[in-house]
Parts: sequence; structure tokens; C-alpha cells
Amino acid sequence: MQKPMYQKDPSDPTELDILIAQIKAKDHRITDTCGVAHQVPFRIFQWNYERLEALRRHIGKPTRNKLLNNLLEVALEQVFSELEKTNPEQLKEILESIGKP
Repeated sequence: MQKPMYQKDPSDPTELDILIAQIKAKDHRITDTCGVAHQVPFRIFQWNYERLEALRRHIGKPTRNKLLNNLLEVALEQVFSELEKTNPEQLKEILESIGKP
């Protein structure tokens, strides 16, 4: 069986597993940032902002930036996982474009 193109070792917890564990523990020490960070300003819909803030309060008020980065990791992991199953060629094309302008 071919190893997935983007995933960590299958025995490692997923970003979703880590985030859910932190939410259950109400632990704000969300995984540390490593590497280069890019500032990407964007507007968030009101209902998502309210849910984000409720989640942030629940787990002990981590920085909004850290929580948004964790949620983005979860979303990307889920999208790439689904593409791996349903359209591996498209996933390969996406992954090959990483780092290109």
C-alpha cells in the first residue's frame, strides 16, 4: 500500500485529535508555532467569530491567532485526507504547487 502523500505516521494523533483533547481539558497551551509565520489578514463572518470566541473562552483564552492556526490545520488535514481518498491526482497537483508563486 502506498504511503499517503501528506500525512504523518498513522499512529500519530491528528491535529483534530490534539485540538479536541485540548478543548476537553480546557487547555490553552495549543501547539507551539514553529517555522515562518505569514501575516494574512482576513475578515471572518460574525457567526464564526462568535463561535471562535466561545471556543476560545472555553479553553482558557489562547491567542486568537494560535486557535485560528489550529483550526486551519484541522481543516486542511481533513480536506487533504478526503482528496487522498477521492482524487489523489488532484492532491498530488496541489502538493507539488506548494512553495511556488
